[in-house]
Amino acid sequence: MNESTLRNLLGADLVEASDLDLRETLGTPSTPVTGATEDIDPDAPTLVLGEGEYRPSSEDGIEGAGAPKLVDTGYELVEEVGRGGMNVVFRARQLGLEREVAVKRLRSKRRANRAARWAFLSEAAVTAQLDHPNVIPIYGMSVDDAGDIALAMKLMRGKSWSHRLREDFVDHDPATPPPQLEENLQILLGVANAVAFAHSRGVLHRDLKPENVMIGDFGEVLLVDWGLAVRFSDTEMGVRAPHRSAVRRTAGTPVYMAPEMVEATGDGLGPWTDVYLLGGLLHEILTGRPPHKGRKLIDVLLSAFDSTPPVFAGEVPVELQDTCRKALAREPSDRFQSAVEFRDAIREYLAHSESLQICQRSALRLAACQETVEQGLSVDNRAGVYSDLRDVIAGFAAARDVWGENLVAADGEFTARLLLGRSALEMGELGTAESALRGQTGEEVAELTAAIGDALAAREKTLRTTRRVSVALLVVQLAIGLALGIWGFYELRAYHYELEVAQLKHLTPLVALAVKGAGTTESSELTPLVSRISRDMAGQGPLRLTVTNAAGDVLADSEASPADLPNHGARPEFIAAARLGSGTSTRWSDTLGEEMVYYAIPVRDGAGEPILFVRVALPLGFVTTQLRALVAGVGISFLVSVVAMCLVTMLLTRHLTRAIERIG
Repeated sequence: MNESTLRNLLGADLVEASDLDLRETLGTPSTPVTGATEDIDPDAPTLVLGEGEYRPSSEDGIEGAGAPKLVDTGYELVEEVGRGGMNVVFRARQLGLEREVAVKRLRSKRRANRAARWAFLSEAAVTAQLDHPNVIPIYGMSVDDAGDIALAMKLMRGKSWSHRLREDFVDHDPATPPPQLEENLQILLGVANAVAFAHSRGVLHRDLKPENVMIGDFGEVLLVDWGLAVRFSDTEMGVRAPHRSAVRRTAGTPVYMAPEMVEATGDGLGPWTDVYLLGGLLHEILTGRPPHKGRKLIDVLLSAFDSTPPVFAGEVPVELQDTCRKALAREPSDRFQSAVEFRDAIREYLAHSESLQICQRSALRLAACQETVEQGLSVDNRAGVYSDLRDVIAGFAAARDVWGENLVAADGEFTARLLLGRSALEMGELGTAESALRGQTGEEVAELTAAIGDALAAREKTLRTTRRVSVALLVVQLAIGLALGIWGFYELRAYHYELEVAQLKHLTPLVALAVKGAGTTESSELTPLVSRISRDMAGQGPLRLTVTNAAGDVLADSEASPADLPNHGARPEFIAAARLGSGTSTRWSDTLGEEMVYYAIPVRDGAGEPILFVRVALPLGFVTTQLRALVAGVGISFLVSVVAMCLVTMLLTRHLTRAIERIG
């Protein structure tokens, strides 16, 4: 759009005014602006354009620090605290309640102007009827004898938001995130709440800017200066204010104006207009400047009318960029359709900001891990990298817990898991790699999972072979141990048997000699002899002595009555003794209830014929003390050696298995 077309839309010549300003500020002197129309009437609200310098005028009837008294109205003026193009604001004392208040009055040169008085009353009515925590409270209105109108309201102690924003952006580096972002967004929420409430009463503010937002010393947020307020609808809860249809002049602050505000008609005004102005406040929070700029007033108005989507530095959160662009959309239908929608978008971002901060910290750690992996993993640093990546994954997961739709956190967690999986696979940590990718999908994950599966299969094959070899080795060791044990048992048994036979070979001839010396074959005489010899030889062990005749009949026995014993002629030891001169056998004795070693020899007559057979028996289980100690020592040593070999084999198998698992 060119300048001439824009001037036609404005419907008024743009002339420079001396000091007209609607930015009345409570608590600090205001800075008036220039470039507004001179006359004020109900159909032509003041146009607030640009900035200028205020110079006190004697027309105000106020000189120096002196302040006129309004005692008759119940308020005593103390001192001037601010002034604008139309109004003067005083700190005053309410006499009845003895409290400090702010009193706003028309400047002296405006008091006689009917339109100015009407506008003052309209602003007072609008502000008074908007009873909201973020709208400055009105205490009352009075008129003195001279017809001078005074409006009493809460005295704010603090600064305008514009002052704080300027301080925030002093020496600010555009490459860094916006300063005091969350604090300023909380202030913006307070303004949005006030605007949303006004919209519910059918009122537009039309002049939202940081200068019209007061921040109290204790964090109070108050939207002031409703001088340009108009009604856009008639509701049961409607507020008394000019209707937008009565607007026939361009009004507002050019550097914040919505496109429809540039035109000299109020037909396009609506809640979306204040939404645009809220977007302008957000723009200033993010960039430190209003949305429109230009060296000349007409340039600023052209910028407002065109409303090109703003461009932000990379450090401005993307979510806030999108919110700001939507609020500043040129077409009203493309904006948030209510202040509530805009407010909820800011609230949603604040709810997400914690998630985004966690996400940002995790992203920095992820970048450090990626750099370390690119430089190469080693046995020394891999554990630290794995630990850092697990912390990064946990951080992104925590960010998603706070805000489930945080796609940046989801992408970051996926990247971290993929990096951990690849790194662990490269180092042979297949369990770590597998757990890192669990629950993930995608082509890269599928390829990596397949590689891990192949490595796991190869490792499992090696492990099975190792286990089989280990089991086989254990079986062989046990078999060898068992065989050696059996062999040792029978060798010791044979040794013991030979020992007993040797002992019997020594004792039996002595018994035979004693029996032969008795010179009798009578059972009654041999039995006592055999019993006595058995007792005398008790030190040689539990010997059993038996004497039979040549036919094998038992004549005497040291353990049983001969009459109770069967014929022994068929016993192997007697057969061998009759044929060979001595005989040995081993068998179970029912009489003694244990296995015995028998040794028999014949007792011959003078012709050399056997007349008697003498047999001496010892239990096979009888072992001397020395032999028993030998058997016990050898057995224990053998058992310990077998157990030790098995344990060593098991430990070596476990160590080998873990080594295989580590190397994949």
